[in-house]
Amino acid sequence: MYFQSVLFIAITGFSFTRGELWKYVVSITTASTLWPFIDLGTDDDIYITMNGNWNTLTLPKFLLDNKNHYDFQEGHTDVFIWNDEPIGRFSLAELCNEEGTDDDPFVVKKVEIKIFNSNGSKITHVVFKGKYDLGWKHCAYLKAP
Repeated sequence: MYFQSVLFIAITGFSFTRGELWKYVVSITTASTLWPFIDLGTDDDIYITMNGNWNTLTLPKFLLDNKNHYDFQEGHTDVFIWNDEPIGRFSLAELCNEEGTDDDPFVVKKVEIKIFNSNGSKITHVVFKGKYDLGWKHCAYLKAP
C-alpha cells in the first residue's frame, strides 16, 4: 500500500564525489485514537530503506531509533537523522516493522523525508500522509510521484 504524497520537491542538476556523505532526515508521526484500550504506537524495531536514481542505489536498511528515547509513541512525531552515501533523486522508501505481532498495531499517520547533499543543499523534500498499519511484519512503500 502506498501513502498519498502531498508534497514533493526534487532539485535537479546536482552531483557528488566519491566518499561524500549526504544527510538524511526522516520524521514519522504515529497516529492516535480516541479508544482508551488501543495504543497505536510501538516499541518494535522499525527500519527504512531508501532508493534513488543513481545506479538504482539502495541504502542499507536503517534502524529508526533515537537512543535513550521511547520512539513511536501514539500521537508523537519522531525525527531520525543520519549520514550515508548519496542516492541521487529519491524514488522509493520502504518503511518496515520486522517484529510486530497481530495484537500490536503500529499505525503511521505521516512520513516526511528530507535529503541534503554534503554542502547542506536540500536535494529532496517529500511528505506522505495517510494511515498504514505496520503492526505485524508489514511494510509501507513510499513512492515519489
